[in-house]
Amino acid sequence: MTLQFSEKALEPDITVLELEGRMHLGNRLSDAEWAARQIVNAGKRKLVLDMTGVEYIDSAALGMLVFVTGEMARRDGKAVLVGANQRVTDVITLAHVDQILTLAPNMEAAKALLAK
Repeated sequence: MTLQFSEKALEPDITVLELEGRMHLGNRLSDAEWAARQIVNAGKRKLVLDMTGVEYIDSAALGMLVFVTGEMARRDGKAVLVGANQRVTDVITLAHVDQILTLAPNMEAAKALLAK
């Protein structure tokens, strides 16, 4: 499935970028990164990357996730990945990117992490 994404407000200060499909090198990943950059540039400081519908990620997608997380941190914000399936979590762990990214099993856990 081609990568689809949409933005929504969860609470007044939390923005959710819902991702669905396959996150791999290509135009749709670039579009999703652009959408995430727009959120950061708009001054949002709490971002949930909802990975519930993501089937697959490659190294380009890992780079995008690390970049967005780093940009949020650089601007005193925080990004949390939520709902990643076992396949996606395994890729993140194998690449040791779990030491950079904050993962949460569900939206409630993500909201708690963002409240800190």
